[in-house]
Amino acid sequence: MLWWQGWSNGSLQAIAQDRLQGVFTDMNCSDADKSELLASLLKLHGSAAIQLGAAPRKFMAAADVYAAVIQKKRGQLLQQQQFLKSGLDKLAEAAGTVDELSRQAEAQRSLLATKQEEADTAMTHIQSSMEAAADRRREVEQLRQQLGETEATMQVQRGEVEAQLAEVQPLIDAARAAVGGIKADNINEVRSLRMAPDVIRDVLEGVLLLMGQEDTSWAAMKAFLGKRSVKEDTINYDAHRILTTPGLRNKLDKLMASKGASFEKEVAYRASQACGPMAVWVVANKSYSEVLKQIAPLENQLSQLKQGLAESQDRLSQCQSELAQLDEQGSHTLFWAALRRAV
Repeated sequence: MLWWQGWSNGSLQAIAQDRLQGVFTDMNCSDADKSELLASLLKLHGSAAIQLGAAPRKFMAAADVYAAVIQKKRGQLLQQQQFLKSGLDKLAEAAGTVDELSRQAEAQRSLLATKQEEADTAMTHIQSSMEAAADRRREVEQLRQQLGETEATMQVQRGEVEAQLAEVQPLIDAARAAVGGIKADNINEVRSLRMAPDVIRDVLEGVLLLMGQEDTSWAAMKAFLGKRSVKEDTINYDAHRILTTPGLRNKLDKLMASKGASFEKEVAYRASQACGPMAVWVVANKSYSEVLKQIAPLENQLSQLKQGLAESQDRLSQCQSELAQLDEQGSHTLFWAALRRAV
């Protein structure tokens, strides 16, 4: 009968609280929420009891049904929540993957840009090297052609110079040989003279003039003959000095014009066996200098050609060295450019 008779609100509330304790715990309800829910159940039961005559057991059944519905809904919500959480985890994982792929793609783009810049630089360097190498090759060919022409011109000029010198070269060679044959006794004989004859003085004056000695006194002449290298200095004399020493040719011409007889071979040899060869030597060098004066323009041209030839040869060597370096640099650049593209 207790299940059919009315219970006090306190009893119903205690029973409902016991029946719904699991719901309260699972849903973590506050005291206010519990009180509000129990009050709603009591109000619903009170209304059903008045209108439908609902007994207390119906109240308990209603509490059980409410608890079952709540648990079912809670389970569905938890399942949906887990499903959504799993979806969100997948989305987060996908977002992380997309971010990583984006970073990798950006790194690849940066690497590609770097490699492209290196390749462009390498190609620019290769192009510059190839252009420089082509310029050097053209210059080398031009220099070779120029050298060939210069050498041909030099051969012609040298032939003309040698042909004109050949006419007087035997004279100068014979004079040098004669000087080389002078004996020391012949020189000492001249040095022992207190006053030398005019022929000896004239010849020695000519010798001293050619040697560039201004003092032509008899004492200076004897001092010159007393030098140990007198014959060597005379033999090795360069007739170009007659043309390059200011005023020397005029002095020699003046001496030869006024004292020409003293330089005749027979006259000079009769005066002294030492001065005879020296007279021949003075005359030979004067004649040789006259030929040198005539061929001076040719010699100047020949000298310029020689200088130009030497400069062209130096430049040719430099160009060939630069060309070899450019070819080597070009090969290395091509190799490293290909290696970078492969990497």
